[in-house]
Amino acid sequence: MKRTIYISEETFNELTKPKKKKTSHLNPDKWYEDKADFSISSSEGDLGYAHVVGGDAGMVCEEANDTDLHKYIESYLDYLEREGYDINPRPAIELNNEPQDDVMIRTGYYDPDERKVVVFTNGRHPKDILRSFAHEMVHHMQNLRDEHKDWGTGGDLKDDEVLRNLEAEAYEVGNILFRMWTEELKHTKALNESTIREATEDDVDLSSFKVQTELNPKIWVNDLMDSRVRLKLLDIAQDFVEFLDVTWVKPEDTIVVGSIANYNWSRYSDIDLHIVMDYSKVDDRKKFVENYFQSKKKEWNDTHDKISIFGFPVELYVQDKDADNASSAVYSIDKNKWLKKPSRSTFTKKDIDSFAIKKKASKLMTDIENIEDDDKESNDEYKNRKLYDRSSDLIDDITDTRKKSLSATKDEMNTDNLVFKVLRRNGYLDKLFKLRDKTYDKMNSLK
Repeated sequence: MKRTIYISEETFNELTKPKKKKTSHLNPDKWYEDKADFSISSSEGDLGYAHVVGGDAGMVCEEANDTDLHKYIESYLDYLEREGYDINPRPAIELNNEPQDDVMIRTGYYDPDERKVVVFTNGRHPKDILRSFAHEMVHHMQNLRDEHKDWGTGGDLKDDEVLRNLEAEAYEVGNILFRMWTEELKHTKALNESTIREATEDDVDLSSFKVQTELNPKIWVNDLMDSRVRLKLLDIAQDFVEFLDVTWVKPEDTIVVGSIANYNWSRYSDIDLHIVMDYSKVDDRKKFVENYFQSKKKEWNDTHDKISIFGFPVELYVQDKDADNASSAVYSIDKNKWLKKPSRSTFTKKDIDSFAIKKKASKLMTDIENIEDDDKESNDEYKNRKLYDRSSDLIDDITDTRKKSLSATKDEMNTDNLVFKVLRRNGYLDKLFKLRDKTYDKMNSLK
């Protein structure tokens, strides 16, 4: 049985002489394809070459024609996800451009065992090709709903009720979704070259994540905090505590955490100033206390967003005394000493996964830019609600993933935390929060 395989450029060069044509892929991974007569063995047996590139990322072969079909296919897959359809893992996709002489040609088919969509393209209008792809994607979704579904005899429709039902859904749902997608394109011009913005790994700069040889000399002197910095932070902390208006509970400590207290500081660092309090003494409803402090923190930081120490913004936060602090460096400005002393070896013993960080960050940057583009053309309540849900879900996904990774690894240089920092340093997190708030306001306004 033909199987989809992936080979690197190095393997490609070893296995094929002369070199065959490279393919162009949506996915930034540099994979290559070849039609040479060779096989690769594995524990599953012979993996003979299949003319398709695919898998979880949904990569697509680029055929030799004037129309960028892969761009539209990627757009349609993204549309299905935005509309809440389960298409992951995405199917392998083959665009077969071989000539077919018979009038009753096959336009496409879906292989449920290999999760592969095949569409025949030779001599067909691009829109007709895409309509066939939409049809086969319904079969992929049918397959994902039940891995062991009885797919019928594979014979004629008149003799197979199961196959008739599957095809009826594919024709009805596939055509409706395809029509709705094309209508959306007309309104948003989503595939116009002037409006498409896809972030790639080249857009992600990781140079600011290098490990420094010393703690920031403007903040730290002789292994302690500079006295001017410490006194100024104590003043700010006192004003913030008064602003909280929780007079019946006194702070247990005031600490500085994060990269500014460590060897991974950069020009993007904040001074994370945490007021440590016992939430249980404020009120028995711990979640209520957390939400109250979060709202006060936001109000303070929004009002005093110009406060900085030697160019580093000061961010206030109220931390529960029992909270698990993932920071590898903690300094008490109340006690004027390290509670958790930083060590440069914490960072020099490991290398960051640059490829994974760039790949994840560029994908999220593209997602945010797509929401921004869709928002420009959105005027009705239904679309605004969809955009609000998309932005809210993306915020939750980014922040929850970061929180879980920090809790699990206790490593500030883990991939998900650095992806979060890349988005924040490049203004994408701020853009996403503003998009969420903007779509909420539009959704709940009447004109």
